Amino acid sequence: MTQATYLLDTGHTKAQAFAMLQGALSAIQSGNAGASPPAETAAGMLWVDTDGRALKMRNIANNGWITLGSLAGEAFTPAGVLQLTLAQATDPTGTEFGALSGQILKAVVEAFAPPQIRPRVYSYHLLDTSVPTGVMDLTDASCAVIRFAMNPNVLRSGEGLQIRMSTDGGASWNAWTELVFYPSRGPATLQGQVYISFDDIEAAWRRTMMVSYGNSTATWGHEASSVSGSIDLVGRPTCMQIRLGRNRNGSFAAGTVEIFSGPTDSFVIGRDVS
Repeated sequence: MTQATYLLDTGHTKAQAFAMLQGALSAIQSGNAGASPPAETAAGMLWVDTDGRALKMRNIANNGWITLGSLAGEAFTPAGVLQLTLAQATDPTGTEFGALSGQILKAVVEAFAPPQIRPRVYSYHLLDTSVPTGVMDLTDASCAVIRFAMNPNVLRSGEGLQIRMSTDGGASWNAWTELVFYPSRGPATLQGQVYISFDDIEAAWRRTMMVSYGNSTATWGHEASSVSGSIDLVGRPTCMQIRLGRNRNGSFAAGTVEIFSGPTDSFVIGRDVS
């Protein structure tokens, strides 16, 4: 208990006056904390009731105590204010108003104003190789958009842009799936994008592609536009890799992969794959 007298005694010695002053200052500092009310009271006086775990104030008439709030929890709860539960705070049709703990406030913000979705961006530069890129994180991704530009020379089946996915963080992978391939007889330029959506049992993809033959840009035209397919998975994908199948005549691919996910900083694969 930290309570003391506030009444001066003219008969005190210097030592007694100093001790009285120390006790009064200590009582003020603690809010007159104690299991029972202070013996000396005044209007507006604060009392930390250590037995009732409450903060109280002496009324104007100086004949009673007003409970300002509870000190029972980790935070101060004002008296007469309802402490909302998580269900009450996140109910859009609810009519209850009250105080929120920090944990419940965080849940309310996430429920009604989810974090801004920002793309996680991987840049790749693929050469004529079957070596895959680094692992791309899909942990919190809802989809992936692969934008590509390729200049193949007699690109054959199995030599185009391929992906594979893992549902266990890269411990195991599904088979490679070819998304971009065009059986041209001579040099051609391919560009377009593949949209991939994820669920718990497969990845569905849709591809849009443009082709230009030879060196003339006047021959651009849609080719195999909006082709779609699916990739069977067992569980939700957690990561992905990309590669360019080995091309005997040489090929080139460059572009970006954008993984749309939760609030993470964008980052880039560190070096070219060759």
